[in-house]
Amino acid sequence: MIMFILMIIFVSLSMISKKINSASAADVMTSNDTQTENVLLCYPLQSDSCPKLHRLTVVKVAMYAFFVLMILTTVFGNLLIIISISHFKKLQSPTHLIVRSLAASDCLLGSLVMPYSMVRSVEGCWYLGDFLCKVHSSLDMTFCISSLLHLCLISVDRYWAICDPLRYKMRVTNNTVIVFITFIWLLSFLYSFSVVFSGISAVGLEILILQTYCVGNCVVFSNKQWGLICPILTFILPGTIMSSLYMKIFYVSRKHAKVMSERVTGGMKSQSSAHRERKAAKTLAIVMGVYLFCWLPYFTVAALDPFFNFWTPVVVYDVLFWFAYLNSTCNPLIYGFFYPCFQKAFKILISTYFCGIKHSNTLIFERIPLSHLFKAIPKGAREAYPVKHKERILSFYPDFSNETARKQMEFNQVRKRMIALGLRPFLVYPAEFKLTHQGQPLVFKAPQEAEKFFDSKEFLGTPLKKPSATASMMGHRSNLLEDDVQEMSA
Repeated sequence: MIMFILMIIFVSLSMISKKINSASAADVMTSNDTQTENVLLCYPLQSDSCPKLHRLTVVKVAMYAFFVLMILTTVFGNLLIIISISHFKKLQSPTHLIVRSLAASDCLLGSLVMPYSMVRSVEGCWYLGDFLCKVHSSLDMTFCISSLLHLCLISVDRYWAICDPLRYKMRVTNNTVIVFITFIWLLSFLYSFSVVFSGISAVGLEILILQTYCVGNCVVFSNKQWGLICPILTFILPGTIMSSLYMKIFYVSRKHAKVMSERVTGGMKSQSSAHRERKAAKTLAIVMGVYLFCWLPYFTVAALDPFFNFWTPVVVYDVLFWFAYLNSTCNPLIYGFFYPCFQKAFKILISTYFCGIKHSNTLIFERIPLSHLFKAIPKGAREAYPVKHKERILSFYPDFSNETARKQMEFNQVRKRMIALGLRPFLVYPAEFKLTHQGQPLVFKAPQEAEKFFDSKEFLGTPLKKPSATASMMGHRSNLLEDDVQEMSA
């Protein structure tokens, strides 16, 4: 909301400045000598220099302040997400790897592109030459396309996680996500640099480019064909995929909440499920709303401008550019601050590294002496045991291993599914999984092995209890969906 208000102020200041410039130009037209003296050039010593925008000092200061605030928010907000995911192993899931790559794209946009765009928008001049103009335009296009494709990939990931949870863990792994992320980056770089440096988008506009060329200008022209191709490939197609998948996710979420409330309350919808449903709808609406709000105006003008002989004023294009950049500023707010896990990570990082406050509820920043744990945990304990430390109640497993605790939790999820199917698996201390199947004892050292066995064709073909199988499928889908919706909408 603050960024939106500031953007409106920026538009108002730009329009006021333009009116002042027009009024000044009308007064200057009364005398050729006076006109020559008042025209400011980007390169005063070159006759073919572009005219420099004449703005009031207060307008320039306000515009620079707004742009600097927006750049800092973009860079540090996305940098905080990158550090959080890289630092905390709990956040290094396939979904969060996509979010980290998205944050890297937005962070690079804020640090390598937006500062130079700021000077060009305020001063009306490009001071770095034609070659760096092409590099800047290519990087601008690369990071923006990469950001849009990452948003689309996140929607696909969430769709698989919520609508097909049983196969999600086997289908979507860290390696699979890394392959998709690499493809997105390569596609963005190759597309952007080839379009800008080859000049294919400006074919047929040579006369217009010669007529409007001046030293200090940095514009990438697009003909009618590329004016339609670019929005279709980079906005309409990803936007259609995102909206379709999010609508499906919302439909499945509502259906799940209804089923769960009927199972729990006997047909009466519980307040908690309705609350989760509203939060999920709110989050999805914000995701699509910000996406459309930031990008739809720019791509609409970019598609129509070649058909109207490029009538759009420069100041309008500047405003639309910064509206598009605003999406990269909002991404860390949406995908970071709306998730409880990121909120906790941000709180720990900021309070620890900037405020010097140590958190006793995490083993990452503080080690608890083993002697204290040996005294607190009873001998032979096989489950998580509460330990009081610095006025906090912490849960520790007997072997003091976070990895073992994670394995036990994952094993329990598999065990619930197998019990519902009529099997009798059991968890062996500290974290092994034993099962007797068709008279043969099986031992699994890792939850992934049990998952593969559970989803294998041989096992799925084994006669099982049909009612229990249906209950298990619904129960497992419900658990995953409920956790995902809660995390997504909290």
